[in-house]
Amino acid sequence: MKIKPSEKDEIFANMVYRYTSPIEILYEEPVNEITIYFKPLGINFFVENPGLFFVQDHTKVIKFNPFEDFKTEMEKILNLNNQEMQIEQLENYWLSKYIDKGFLGLEGIIKEIETDGKIDEVAKKNNISRQYLNKLFQKNIGKSAAEYRRIHRFRKSIAEKNEIKNLTELSHESLFYDQSHFIRDFKELTHKTPKSFFKNVEIDREVVWLFI
Repeated sequence: MKIKPSEKDEIFANMVYRYTSPIEILYEEPVNEITIYFKPLGINFFVENPGLFFVQDHTKVIKFNPFEDFKTEMEKILNLNNQEMQIEQLENYWLSKYIDKGFLGLEGIIKEIETDGKIDEVAKKNNISRQYLNKLFQKNIGKSAAEYRRIHRFRKSIAEKNEIKNLTELSHESLFYDQSHFIRDFKELTHKTPKSFFKNVEIDREVVWLFI
């Protein structure tokens, strides 16, 4: 995908929560943009019903305009020349939209999924069906529990690669069942083997492959 500045003087915002295949972005010219990355459940504390965005076709551009004053305020922030002031005002704006929600139960379930608890067992432990568990994940995160766990393992392996060089050991520490499972998931998510991926991607950067 090639990106260049728009000829129109307007604010465009879109929401990305899931890709089913890798996408490479090439900036032809500098673009005045801000990217906000929400960790799991994060957007729920600012947008009343993010599930309305999750039910849209993720293969298409999802326009994001969550608040009545969103475009007006974002335009003011983008037009600031001082980056530190941009960051401060961006934080203040989003904090003004904060909604105090109770997600302790779901946060606990997410941690269980992240530590490789079997999905059926996690559901049973929390006195819900697997179907309802997936419904909770789709509504609040935009992914099924199994898809979320697969992506978590993938990101965990990236975070640990600088400390663990051996791919067999890395697959074990990242909670993959075995190395073949590790390779299969990498190919599905990146279209590359782990060896090829780590050879060609700068994994020491903070925001590697966060959009999946």
